[in-house]
Amino acid sequence: MAEVSIAPPVELESVDDYLRRLSATLEALRNAPDAAAFAAERGSIVGLMEALRPAAPTAAFVPSRYGGRGGHADEWLAVLEVAGYHWLGLTLTLGITGALFVQPLARYGEDELQRRLLPRFAREGALGGFMMTEPDHGTDALGIRTAFRREGNGFRVSGTKHWAGLTGVADYWLVAAREDAGDAGLKHDVRLFLLDTADPSQRPRVVQHYDSLGLYSIPYGRSTVDAYVPEAHMIGAQAVGLDVLMDILARSRLAFAGMGMGYLRRLADEALALTQDRSVGSTRLISFDVVQGRLSRIQTFVSVCSALCLRVAGLADLGRDLSGQMQSANITKALVSDFMHEGAQHLLQLSGARGYRLSHVAGRSVVDSRPFQIFEGSNDVLYHQIARRLLKEWLRREVKLDEALAAVPDLARGAAFVASAHQGFAQLDLGFAVSGALPQRRMVDLGRLVACVYAAGAVLDLRDTGYDARRISSALINLRHEVEALAVGCRRSVSAPITRESTPPVAWRAPRPPRSGET
Repeated sequence: MAEVSIAPPVELESVDDYLRRLSATLEALRNAPDAAAFAAERGSIVGLMEALRPAAPTAAFVPSRYGGRGGHADEWLAVLEVAGYHWLGLTLTLGITGALFVQPLARYGEDELQRRLLPRFAREGALGGFMMTEPDHGTDALGIRTAFRREGNGFRVSGTKHWAGLTGVADYWLVAAREDAGDAGLKHDVRLFLLDTADPSQRPRVVQHYDSLGLYSIPYGRSTVDAYVPEAHMIGAQAVGLDVLMDILARSRLAFAGMGMGYLRRLADEALALTQDRSVGSTRLISFDVVQGRLSRIQTFVSVCSALCLRVAGLADLGRDLSGQMQSANITKALVSDFMHEGAQHLLQLSGARGYRLSHVAGRSVVDSRPFQIFEGSNDVLYHQIARRLLKEWLRREVKLDEALAAVPDLARGAAFVASAHQGFAQLDLGFAVSGALPQRRMVDLGRLVACVYAAGAVLDLRDTGYDARRISSALINLRHEVEALAVGCRRSVSAPITRESTPPVAWRAPRPPRSGET
């Protein structure tokens, strides 16, 4: 291919000016008269990205040599935060494009591909997507059936994918596939291939668009792939495919901290304004203790998410391999997405009937935040993996939980704090035995406990930076309550097994003896 010229670097505006310009643009779009109708329009993300092109939101993910801002974690986290405050669908789109396409291309793509494609993301608002999930292989990602085989000077990639965000509108795709070894079946390793939709021979064919419950702005659906791609379109050809995949997934899951940050701040602002303005009789809503409890929970989510952002900013720059950070990534993704949905439920409860509308921020938030707990790894699965990772050295024998937590640097500080006597709490005994033989439901509880301990350590690190002391105290109290309740659950055996028979008739319809006077 012909050499692609790159415009010489220009002096970048300061990060504050860049974020201020992006925020002002989004503020104007959100306050436009047709904003509510626009947000409820299927596939509206294309128009929104076009309107945002001058603000260049994806430039934060792109290396500076291709006209971007360098891929610095603190900067793209801030972009995701600004976007998430105004539009949850937008921050998810930027997360998909930036963490699941641009940064993998910048880290593992051939030089020619980088030179040709990355300037489009820095300046033109191009969209990139990631195809992993298949109709029969969602959680079982390594069992995917999309296959590739060598064909001439390139590869033939064939299969069916679904639930890929930006279905039918992304300009480029990374598609996960396994090598077809003929009679031996598909090889275990997973490889990624770049598809350019401008080339008809590479373009996925959309079979169906799904009527997704929320996130209307982002199209989802089912697509078939039967593409011939040049050899250079295999991403990370010189690396182990699973290592590349783990690096990409860890980077994407860590990005949840930025996506959740702005969204949670918006929920907190909306909830505070609502409860200050609304009255029940002559009493302001904010005066009620139950209301204050809900506000405290949302504010805790904001503080903990800030702490997680601080950790992510310290480890997720573009130049770092994150394949060894899967534990931190899983914790970040699972906790933040749980916070997002619980926060939305609190805002809806505070909003009352007026919030139970798709056009209201509370109602829309409930349906839009829910899938974050499912995609990129179901939270139940992630919490189970978190627990197994903690116990990997003791899966076949017991260990005291406090000893296991103290042995992990990222957990030791948080564990010591939540177990200690402070702020009216008695000392918490975490010295009970755990092992990989715990029932699965208890392993999920243990995984969430580990995540809360990790979060407590992150909040303590945030305290060291001078963050608001009252919010730090509130966050730590809430996390301590959470750990205490989860510890009780981890000690308890699983009860109430399911029955596999069909559901019996309800009691009021069961046969009964004749009443007095009946024949």
